[in-house]
Amino acid sequence: MSQRPALAHLPTKNQHKEFCGIPTLKANMANQHRQFSQWAAHKRWSHFHSNHYDWWTYPISLRSSFGLKYSVFQEEVDELKTDPLYMQQYRECVQLGCLAWGWDLANDRPVAAPGSQQHYTGWDVRLRKMGLSLSLFGQEDLFDKVQRMVQYWHKRGTRFRDETSQFRGAWPFQNAAAKPRARSRSPPAGTAPSPPPPPPPPPPQAQAPRPQEQAQAQP
Repeated sequence: MSQRPALAHLPTKNQHKEFCGIPTLKANMANQHRQFSQWAAHKRWSHFHSNHYDWWTYPISLRSSFGLKYSVFQEEVDELKTDPLYMQQYRECVQLGCLAWGWDLANDRPVAAPGSQQHYTGWDVRLRKMGLSLSLFGQEDLFDKVQRMVQYWHKRGTRFRDETSQFRGAWPFQNAAAKPRARSRSPPAGTAPSPPPPPPPPPPQAQAPRPQEQAQAQP
């Protein structure tokens, strides 16, 4: 499970003059969802890789190259989550974005027969924003699926630029799956514990020679 980012140190609402506003965020999402659907229908996977849309498709609380124009804080997130159409488009854009990377998010597995351009391109910034956005919007089920995708790739040799930075934020994923704890072998209930093993016997001591042996030993 993901942990929702702490927003205590951030404003509760984007009141910056450059903020585009909720209606623009919804309009941009609807337009991007339409484009994603068309690209996927025609298997134009390279369009997912070459176009820029992270700011409004996977919105987060950090500044971007647009400043705070598309940044969302607690009040914006809460308002957007009350719109069922927006949230449906948001979730489907996450699924289609992963599909362009060759991953079937709904079934937690790689695409069986991916196209030549249907693969992960190493755009870790986009993957990071997707994870941060899913966590921010409380979409735990999708976050966990993306987490398993990341772990699958990492296990097969993909390495991510997962360092934390002021502008990119923290890497939201756990790259390697956590190893299960070893179970302690405790005796069944009602069974007395086994006694400790006995201490080893002391080493044998050298005996003093007998008087007869001493006389024979003298020249």
